[in-house]
Amino acid sequence: MSPLLVCLIGLLFVVGAILFLRLHAFLALLLAAFIVTILTTLVPDEYFASGVTRDLGLVPGKLANGFGSGCGKVGLIIAMAAIIGQCLVESRGAERIVNSVRKICSPSQAPKAFMFSGFLMGVPIYFDTVFYLLFPLVREHARRNQGTYLLCLLATVAGASMAHSLVPPTPGPLLVAAELGVSLGVLIPFGIILGLITISVGYAYAVLANRIWPLPIRPMEGSTQGEIPVFQESDSPPPLWLAILPIVIPVLLIVTGTVTKMGYEQSARAEYQPRISAVTEQSLAGDISQLDRELKTNLLQEQWTQAKAIPGWLTLIVNKNFALCIGAMLALALIVFTGARKDRKAEHVVRDALMTGGTIILITAAGATFGLSMKESGIAEQIRQWVTIEGRQSEGVSGFVLLWIAFALTAAVRIAQGSATVAMLTSVAVIAPLTAVITLGFHPVYLALVIGCGSKPGPWMNDSGFWVVSRMSGMTEIETLRSFSVLLSIMGLTGFVVVNFAAWLIPFV
Repeated sequence: MSPLLVCLIGLLFVVGAILFLRLHAFLALLLAAFIVTILTTLVPDEYFASGVTRDLGLVPGKLANGFGSGCGKVGLIIAMAAIIGQCLVESRGAERIVNSVRKICSPSQAPKAFMFSGFLMGVPIYFDTVFYLLFPLVREHARRNQGTYLLCLLATVAGASMAHSLVPPTPGPLLVAAELGVSLGVLIPFGIILGLITISVGYAYAVLANRIWPLPIRPMEGSTQGEIPVFQESDSPPPLWLAILPIVIPVLLIVTGTVTKMGYEQSARAEYQPRISAVTEQSLAGDISQLDRELKTNLLQEQWTQAKAIPGWLTLIVNKNFALCIGAMLALALIVFTGARKDRKAEHVVRDALMTGGTIILITAAGATFGLSMKESGIAEQIRQWVTIEGRQSEGVSGFVLLWIAFALTAAVRIAQGSATVAMLTSVAVIAPLTAVITLGFHPVYLALVIGCGSKPGPWMNDSGFWVVSRMSGMTEIETLRSFSVLLSIMGLTGFVVVNFAAWLIPFV
């Protein structure tokens, strides 16, 4: 059985179970992961690395590990973000922030403010985290401006998702740049320019979708409440500086960690790479033996690794989980110290937040389990083999044909296994060796950008981000597919067209 057939069976089961059998998404995703993992034992060995064990007895353990890994990645973040969001609403902090935004720009411009805020925050921060932080503000703004809910949601998604795939230091573009030998000083400005173009097109689609399919504000998955309760006239929102702390402090901590890590790595590289190169030159000149070269190089590599490591105490405070915990504590302070909602104790606010967040965590972790089972089916290797036929890797392939191959390969892997980052890494592993035997005719930064754009089309039910947006916003699966999925696909295709045109018009070589 081929990996493609295994993935198609998993896809059809998820779609059928949710849309026709009306199973809860959590159960449908876990059952699909179970089916795919079992069928993977029937896939030929040629699609797997040597030593990979595929035993039916290991299926339960793999599913448990995948579920645990999914919870480990997003569980604490979702829980803390749910608390932050609930506290901002209950304390009227979200109301204060939205009112401040409305004073700066008109209500019609607020969706654009969400989009550009998402893009800016999406450079150092993962998409999911950005969405969690901005969602309470989106919901509050939409509550005060009826008919703008879907527009604000999609604007936020557009900004955060494109930055995540185009602008370092997020992992995908960072590693793609390293594999293709593209300087970050080139990729960052090019990624920002392309990102602004694609999110502008995405915003136009968001406006159209909001007109065709206006979305009402619904309770989130697992929520025990309907709309936001009415406050007493005597209740007043907290000051702006206090209201924004639960959002600003986590962002600052995460950004500080990213910048600090880059600083340590740059400093270590400037100090130790010349030393390593000098040892290599001495060995080539015959001044030292091969054994001495290996010993000295290994020692320098160890020193380099230690020099670029962030101190433990700093690693702690800039960790995204820790940063969100700090944000949650600050959000609780809004409830405790501002005296807002005297009829609601802090423990009640946390309880309701965790009931909502817990359901989202379960669905997201189940989606991660399904995505992992798809990834381990060997589908990426099968797609790689289709593209790189031995002995004919570069036959008839030009630089522009390679752009098309890179985009199609990245998109295929993304649709098959759900993760944009994994799709980018899989694609660049195939494309990077081809650049050594093919004359591109343009700067390799365009290849890096087209891989980033290829990671956008086709997000569906094996993508954890799909479920985060769906369940937090209250959208059904069909609504999420026609809004979230179509939005990302349009932006990815737009980026692909723009990159091809730019590579032809300004090859930058």
